[in-house]
Amino acid sequence: MEIDIEMCGDVEDHLGMSWKIRLLRKDQKLKVYLDCLEKIDNPESLISTGGKFKFNGKEQIFFHDFTKIENSKLAILEYWSQNSNYLKNGSAEIEFLVEIDTEKSIGVKIGKEKSRIFDDDVAKEVSDVVLTIAQRKFYVSKLTLASQSTYFKTLFLGKFVESEKSIIELKDIDPHEFQIFLEFLYGESVLNDETVYEILKLADMYDVKTANRQCEKFLLADSEKSIKDKLTAAAMYNLENLKAVCLSEIKTVSDLRSIVPEESSQFDTDVWMNLFLKLLSFSK
Repeated sequence: MEIDIEMCGDVEDHLGMSWKIRLLRKDQKLKVYLDCLEKIDNPESLISTGGKFKFNGKEQIFFHDFTKIENSKLAILEYWSQNSNYLKNGSAEIEFLVEIDTEKSIGVKIGKEKSRIFDDDVAKEVSDVVLTIAQRKFYVSKLTLASQSTYFKTLFLGKFVESEKSIIELKDIDPHEFQIFLEFLYGESVLNDETVYEILKLADMYDVKTANRQCEKFLLADSEKSIKDKLTAAAMYNLENLKAVCLSEIKTVSDLRSIVPEESSQFDTDVWMNLFLKLLSFSK
């Protein structure tokens, strides 16, 4: 390994977060880093971790809090002293076993393990296009996406430059939300109160009408979200059935006050008109 040349492992997703291993040889030392690629904006937020680091059979225990300042700076190892003989038969085997302490972690969303993997050997074998988002690669089927989304149908099958590419970059999307969205499109049971708005947002962005309908059905029948949250989503994503049901639940002035949003833009003109008419009816 050359001096001052950094080597990076593949980006992997675990518990809704992206991770990467980096190696850097500096003089006679080998530095090994574990990067948490989760964006931490709040200086009070942290991801509390601990676990084992394995290097060519040797183990080392570590504890580290990833924060806004330190989120990509876990230098787990500066190879022992001036010993430059860190290769074993010409290679080095490095492994991290990481546990996230959910009780000590603050202000970050820790998800569940993925229901479906889109960058393993099976996904690569059956894929005919790769979608990249912020260093993450998703090996997917054009047919699966195009059959459900007019956006992807146009992107893959239309007369655009991208239709000829085998790798396409998607911008302005959270890779973790896209992971959940793909799992949903591939038939995994991921629709719940934690994911419904993420799926709705991307279903609206990529014009996936079946996903839109299923999310509305879930919010009507199974969700424990508040009427205020549901009405906001109904206005944002044009869910007319959900909007009508939410408005019918407002029966008193107290009910009306409880659903007024902090920002007027969260409700559309139609919702505000209905709320105004309800207020007039209460004053009679």
